[in-house]
Amino acid sequence: KYPDITLNIIGGMLQPYTNKLKHRIKELRLCKKVFFSGKLPLHSDVINQIQLSKFAILPLKIDITSGTIREAMFSGLPVISTITPGTPELNKKRQSILLSEQGDHQTMADNMINLIENPELVQRLIENGLTTAKERWNNKKNMQQLVEAYKATINHHKYGIEIPAELGTKNPNINYAQ
Repeated sequence: KYPDITLNIIGGMLQPYTNKLKHRIKELRLCKKVFFSGKLPLHSDVINQIQLSKFAILPLKIDITSGTIREAMFSGLPVISTITPGTPELNKKRQSILLSEQGDHQTMADNMINLIENPELVQRLIENGLTTAKERWNNKKNMQQLVEAYKATINHHKYGIEIPAELGTKNPNINYAQ
């Protein structure tokens, strides 16, 4: 539908999958449209490379939520991914990424076309994705939570003060009354 679109595949790829994929690309006469950047030496090289993209297509199989999704969201790219146990959480407060079932290539393609044809959706996903990423992966907030957890642990061991429920859970297999 959009013959001028290109695809840049970043990251290491295992054989024989890579050869199978390259063969299919050749069959479809897409060699001048699909590029393999491969595994880049530095993380900064990856970030620089993804900045050349208009959006990120990140199909997942086993990840709960991939760090690559986080990087794309922080980089201001709208994200298309697949449903895993964690990815729907990214849309809990607001639509932050587009999702399809694993193996549902048609919906993933439809999501790509939707981004190409709908600049308002692109802008909304960029804004929502950045907001969600800042809420979810906030280093300062995470460090403050760790400090509170350490303090509570020390106070529990030194003074027997109960660890607040919001910092952890009790093991149901332990009888704390003993």
